[in-house]
Amino acid sequence: MSWLHYLLEANIYLAVFYLLYFVLLDKETHYKLNRIYLLATCILSYLIPLIQIGALRSYMDGGQVITIITNPNFKPIGTTGIFHFTLLGSLLYAYILGAAVMLVIFTFKIIQLIKLTHAQKNVLDDKYKLVTVKDSNTAFSFFNYVFIGTNVSGADTIIRHELVHINQKHSFDIVFLELIKIVSWFNPFIYLLQRSLKTVHEYIADEQTAAYENDALTYSSFLVNNAYGISGSSITHSFFNYNLLKKRIIMLNQKRSGNLARLKYLAVIPVCGGLLCMSTLAFSKTYGWVNILPANKSLSLQTPVTKNPDVLKSKIPDTVMWLKLDTSKKIPPPPPPPVPPKKSKSGNKVKVTDVKLSSQPTSSADVKSDNRITITDVKLAQASTTNDINVKVKNEIADARAKAGDTQQKIPPPPPPVMRPLSPFDALSKYVAKYTRYPAKAFENNLVGSIIVQFTVTNDHKLTDISILKGIGSGCDEEVKRVVNAFSGTVNTNPGNYKLAVTYYIKGLEAPKTASADLFEKDPSFVGEIIIAGYPSK
Repeated sequence: MSWLHYLLEANIYLAVFYLLYFVLLDKETHYKLNRIYLLATCILSYLIPLIQIGALRSYMDGGQVITIITNPNFKPIGTTGIFHFTLLGSLLYAYILGAAVMLVIFTFKIIQLIKLTHAQKNVLDDKYKLVTVKDSNTAFSFFNYVFIGTNVSGADTIIRHELVHINQKHSFDIVFLELIKIVSWFNPFIYLLQRSLKTVHEYIADEQTAAYENDALTYSSFLVNNAYGISGSSITHSFFNYNLLKKRIIMLNQKRSGNLARLKYLAVIPVCGGLLCMSTLAFSKTYGWVNILPANKSLSLQTPVTKNPDVLKSKIPDTVMWLKLDTSKKIPPPPPPPVPPKKSKSGNKVKVTDVKLSSQPTSSADVKSDNRITITDVKLAQASTTNDINVKVKNEIADARAKAGDTQQKIPPPPPPVMRPLSPFDALSKYVAKYTRYPAKAFENNLVGSIIVQFTVTNDHKLTDISILKGIGSGCDEEVKRVVNAFSGTVNTNPGNYKLAVTYYIKGLEAPKTASADLFEKDPSFVGEIIIAGYPSK
């Protein structure tokens, strides 16, 4: 479930960015910068996991030649027909349920606001709509709508406050956070971040409204006198919010932050750099799609491989199904097949006879009824050398064959390749072959050998209970288990336990014994082997 791993990593970064905001920036009066920081770090949290720093990678992924061998006679052992309820599966269902509940709640809030817009409304400044809520003591805004109750006092000041939210387009921020909250509903920091963002919105609106009133103290008194109104929906900007009243009054009368305080926002740069390094080094994943600062490849393909590695000790069964070559160096295409010489039709024999040396010109060629061509009476006077005579004879033969209707035989097309029937484990094998790397530590230590990984195919054709039965260490075992765990596809075969081998090999070293040499015959649950051959650069 690589996307669950991605989601977890992104929410870890979201928590780190919010903690930085809470420690350094929460008390600053640069409200617009705070707003930008909270929104930008939300986006960065979901982008950083997709980026890798290639120079820090602890594996070699260039110059690998990967051969996949399959066992056509595999059979499941144990647990056949038993449904496996796994922790990963339960987490998946819980997450989907939570996201669905949050989506329903958000949709319900939107519908309620749409219903309120059908009430009596007036147009303000030709673009804002004032909706009057009868017999209510509420005041809030959402996009270009201002909702205000008929029992509210000081309506002009409240409307001026809500128009700041509309002009600043604060509702877009709230909807954006609501969507992120649906995806990351399990993260408590997303709720704290949304609360902080709405607080910053109120600071901005209070600051501009107080500036219009020309007296922050008078406006503070107005907030106190109107603290007990009814709040609107959580996705709106409600003027009446008792929980924020104290903070709003304190920040309204606080001394403005100086320009040096802006330097605190630069702290996000080293934090981003540290999180990028953390994303590369601490998380083994397959979704790092963007590679910045790629490492110099210490592996490169020196010679093309057409089938199996030719230096392995044991004979590999002839069931190689797929081969992945390094594409960093293009292999020249094979030369075109030679063109066969022209042949005459069956039974047409060309015979050159009776070349006479004569000074009298005669006819160049006679075509006999038995399809034999006789060239006679080549004129000597026209030829100064023997070579000229040969050329003349060849030309006469070509003309005579054309008259006889001789055509070149068509070359039959090559036979179509024999297609191997697909194995149920094709998708898994190709996935493991694509994403398994040679750990740098193992490569530097010249470590070779085979890893046996066991897994269970459940009734819904998913993999579970993944474990390493035989390993070689130096990060190879963890790498293989990581990739098999990340496979989210299905295996359309009978439920049960199966085994897969991954063999690491470095060209130039003593070749390890392949796992398939023994397991093909001894273990019916063995499905195949993947050979990863690393080619060191010279």
